Amino acid sequence: MLGNKIDNFNNVTPLIFKNLITDFGFELKEIKTRFINSDKWSTHHQYLNIKLELEIKISQEPYYTDYGFSVFLYNLKNNEHNVLCNVPHEKHDEGIDFLLNAHREIFSNSEIIKMLNGENWEKFDCILIEK
Repeated sequence: MLGNKIDNFNNVTPLIFKNLITDFGFELKEIKTRFINSDKWSTHHQYLNIKLELEIKISQEPYYTDYGFSVFLYNLKNNEHNVLCNVPHEKHDEGIDFLLNAHREIFSNSEIIKMLNGENWEKFDCILIEK
């Protein structure tokens, strides 16, 4: 039963975030699921833009942590990263609204768009979008 949230996330997240590929030149390199005692516990989606030397990790850690859903943007040139979004697991809805809302907020933020396009890099000292 624990794996249902992970399986659903793995199925819908590439569809919701497909614009990373189509609009920003990223490639989905890997979907990695972690297990504890043979139960699916967390999952991480790794997107890479080799040309811009940027990496995005979208993670879902819904069980017994306060991490929940997070989106990280890594600048591979200078080894800096930003936490673009975090939605703790207790604030997730039963469906995918939290994913759709996070996607909308990420891709309507001009600072994030500039970083994804390689126009600008700014290191932030806080989570940009936190629910």
